Amino acid sequence: VIPTGLKIPHIGWNALEVCRQHPIFRDVKPGDCVYFVHSYYGANCPAVIATAEYGAELTAAVRNGNVCGVQFHPEKMFGFNPQVAQAIFDFFIKKADETGFLYRLLLLLFYCCFSFYRNHNFRPEPSSK
Repeated sequence: VIPTGLKIPHIGWNALEVCRQHPIFRDVKPGDCVYFVHSYYGANCPAVIATAEYGAELTAAVRNGNVCGVQFHPEKMFGFNPQVAQAIFDFFIKKADETGFLYRLLLLLFYCCFSFYRNHNFRPEPSSK
């Protein structure tokens, strides 16, 4: 449970802790931050592959079979941590090559978001608690 006194929704940059390796985390180093905007989080999730701390350990990414989901916003990372954002983008490109329409649609969405943030020089500073 997030302690009283911390703002909800949680908005800001927090360090990502990778619990289990996955291709989207190939370039994540200890202390690398990702951007969150959320009011809810998964607790006691057996599919967790990454967490972040915000007064409590929060689920940041999950994987079940060939489906992967993240709680953070990877499209905001190109200006702050382009290697991690590129790894996520590369994962979706690979999936688009292996599968059909849905991944191609997701790829288009990520490409549009990544292009926007890359072209607008989005360079935030990690927030402090």
